[in-house]
Amino acid sequence: MTHGFGDYIGIVDLTAREVVDTIALGEFCHGIDLSPDGQRAVVALTRSSTVVVVDLVARTVGEKIEVGRSPLAGGAFIVERPEPTPASPTPTLQTPTAGPTIAPACVSDCDGDRAVSVAEIVTSIGIALGSALLEVCPAADADEDGAVGVNELIQAVVSALEGCEPGSSSGP
Repeated sequence: MTHGFGDYIGIVDLTAREVVDTIALGEFCHGIDLSPDGQRAVVALTRSSTVVVVDLVARTVGEKIEVGRSPLAGGAFIVERPEPTPASPTPTLQTPTAGPTIAPACVSDCDGDRAVSVAEIVTSIGIALGSALLEVCPAADADEDGAVGVNELIQAVVSALEGCEPGSSSGP
């Protein structure tokens, strides 16, 4: 659990109904989610504008990721990645068609409201790190290559800072 304006998370034994340990992270822990296997947590640290990965088994603090000003998280924000499906054994030939690829007008606008929030940037970072599925926010993949890269994360930040104009393109 997080402690809001505190600088640590608490590990709770639900059977005993007590806090069994704490892990110091940084000021203002506002939001936490567990990995599907329950062995890691990702915590939003509002004061330092980061999210941090915590190994709950070893009780150690891992990678800190800069995500922008004052991140907050509510509810689940880690999604389990499904197993990849095997490719079709029968190859098919397709004739390439010419034409421009049009990038989303607002990179990482997950909910389509023509604005990019910090939460949407955090979601895009989760997709880039492999802790969230691209299906959660297809708009994060501006070049439609099936992955979210550093350039797309930068474009998302630009979209958040400069806004999304109708008909504009923040894509590559």
